[in-house]
Amino acid sequence: MTTIVCIIPTTATDAIYPSLHRCVTSVLESCIPDISVIIILTTTNKKPQLKQLLKHVDHIIHVDNNPGFSDLNNEALKFSLKNIPSAYHLFLNDDAKVDKKFFSIFNAISIRVKSSIIVPIIYNYDNVIDSFGIEYFTSGFPKNADKISIITSLASASCLLVKTSLLNRINKKYGFIFNQLLYYYIEDVEFSIRAIAIGGKIHKTNELIAYHVGSLTSIKESYFTYYYSFRNILWVIIMTWPTKIIITHLMKIVIVYSWLLFTTHFKGKKGVPGKIAIDTINHLKQLLCMRKKILCTYQKNFNFNSLFSPYMFRTRRRRIPI
Repeated sequence: MTTIVCIIPTTATDAIYPSLHRCVTSVLESCIPDISVIIILTTTNKKPQLKQLLKHVDHIIHVDNNPGFSDLNNEALKFSLKNIPSAYHLFLNDDAKVDKKFFSIFNAISIRVKSSIIVPIIYNYDNVIDSFGIEYFTSGFPKNADKISIITSLASASCLLVKTSLLNRINKKYGFIFNQLLYYYIEDVEFSIRAIAIGGKIHKTNELIAYHVGSLTSIKESYFTYYYSFRNILWVIIMTWPTKIIITHLMKIVIVYSWLLFTTHFKGKKGVPGKIAIDTINHLKQLLCMRKKILCTYQKNFNFNSLFSPYMFRTRRRRIPI
């Protein structure tokens, strides 16, 4: 029997709880006899309502000190990698759910696919594609692919299956799985880069289906979302891009980043650029230390350029070429 550990990080607030319950229910309804699914919730919430979920989940891990998405996942991973022998880990957002045939289809796919990372197609609740992998532009900006035809190299963590053996390798090399410096947003981009750089292989399949609401924890157009998304895009470049790659694409980074920060400023998020600059300066020593740790692990045959889309950016209507 194949064992899969399902990790669901959640704030478990009153607004989130209905989605969380739907998420857990979808996992249970998708289970099949050939697969044992161990569900772990990690949360900052200690409200009594969580006790209602104890009959449905195997472990609830409480985390203090205002953790981010990376910390919530890492706390669950510390427990699962040490205590639960498993073949795969399923990372699932609390505002996502899996299709009723998810595990039966996965069971068939896992036999013929040898890749260490399996990326499902993720729809929103209107059956429009939310993401099918992440397209990574030469300007450093990632974008969820909303069409099957878009070629991608990275994986979204809203619903993601990763072999436990790869997670153990990543943990051994870095001492963590998801980068805690990123707090919220873009952590799946950074994780994908490191996973591929040490030999991980990604397989996308539209046979495997999940659904995702998105932006329930933080409003999509909020200051929080803009700040952490744009800050972390820059921080991922600093931590993971080889110097030669940064130099090659520096002009594209500057043009697109400046343009997006400029438009953000006029969307009412006036403090975002200055706060990003100050926060980056304050964390520069940590970022450079992390950069040194990450770059030295890249395999000699790893081609960083293979991660990139052939475009520097993609708007809703058009692609901006190199």
